[in-house]
Amino acid sequence: MDSPTELSNFDLREWQVGEGPTRATIRLAVHHDGSPADLDRFAASAKKVVAQHIAMWGGHPAYDFGTYTFIADYVPQISGDGMEHRNSTIISQPRSFTAANFAQIDTLSHEFFHSWNVERIRAAELEPFDFTRANPTPSLWLAEGFTQYYGPLMIRRAGESAIDAYLRGVGSTVNALTTGTARRYGGPQEMSLRAPFVDAAKSIDATNPNIFVSYYTYGAGLALALDLTLRQRYPGITLDTFMRHLWQTFGKPERPYTRADLSRALGEVTKDPAFADAFFRTSVDAEALPDYAPLLDQAGLKLRPANPTAAWLGNVRLKTTGTDVRIDGAPAPDTPLYRAGLDNGDQIVSLGGTVITSDADAAAALGRYKPGQTADITYRQRGLDRRATLTFLADPTVEVVRYETAGVKPTAQQLAFRAAWLGPDAVAN
Repeated sequence: MDSPTELSNFDLREWQVGEGPTRATIRLAVHHDGSPADLDRFAASAKKVVAQHIAMWGGHPAYDFGTYTFIADYVPQISGDGMEHRNSTIISQPRSFTAANFAQIDTLSHEFFHSWNVERIRAAELEPFDFTRANPTPSLWLAEGFTQYYGPLMIRRAGESAIDAYLRGVGSTVNALTTGTARRYGGPQEMSLRAPFVDAAKSIDATNPNIFVSYYTYGAGLALALDLTLRQRYPGITLDTFMRHLWQTFGKPERPYTRADLSRALGEVTKDPAFADAFFRTSVDAEALPDYAPLLDQAGLKLRPANPTAAWLGNVRLKTTGTDVRIDGAPAPDTPLYRAGLDNGDQIVSLGGTVITSDADAAAALGRYKPGQTADITYRQRGLDRRATLTFLADPTVEVVRYETAGVKPTAQQLAFRAAWLGPDAVAN
């Protein structure tokens, strides 16, 4: 059940990892329409990233047949996905290496982390395996979320991504948790338990995005906060230390963990059970988040508003259908569109007297306003024309940038912290 097979016209690259009796073969089997040189370039990148994973964990798992295989399909007739398995992973992406600028390394890194976390470090609720029903677990914030944190981090440490590109991803994660409304409706454990609806049944039971934040994102944000907190409070202790402890305690012996086990393990690593208990009570059982700004400041990174003077309607997309511009998604509570009474699917007819027939019209109309100003909005809702007064807010979107980008000189201590976390080349301009 956990050994996928593909028959295709694939190209193969492979290399060895480990020494002596623990030596294993990593295989990269790729069905693609690019050139051999494209695959050679990708394989070289993958080899560096795989090495970072193995170095972080302190060794690779004992693969059952001495091999781990990336089964990858990068052809236009398929959709994008990635699924971990015990000794392999299936990865798909409709774009070629060149069209995606080799971004396929992101999914490869994420899925490879799973050969430790999830495939061997497993939540107790998932066992015994039962493929006939849903197996909900409150621990996907760790299983998928911490994996979501480490996938890009391993690429960064391998020198296969630019520091500013990595920080854009960090900013996106922080944004999702701090500017959204979903955390009002549950913490990371609750979001994990909703997985059967989000991952499998969304076609018949759509999930309101205003009451759900992905456990991938939630867990990645928790991992970021915990990693920076550990580095701040406990010299020599990082999230890497915690993950290696989970590997030795639960992964290698394949002993499933419970929520209590995780809290106990954090207390053992830090030698501070009170800290571990407080972290789990406030940020795992509940929905509290730490203040990211001072944590990022340690690395000479600034958390700042991305568009401080821009007028803001809310975190919604506008969808153009012919000459109509419609709201594509439910406006979040307390946002300007929500307060004005607009809903998912409504057509925006005019804003401030400007007729809206395209994305460009909407952008131009919005660009004439500042936070705190008002404008009349005309919209069509369920066949009826309606009118309201809309009050613009300041855009709450934030971004994470290097001090150097913000015109501030980081200290030697901040640069050392950044290098230890993100790799020695993370201090370069």
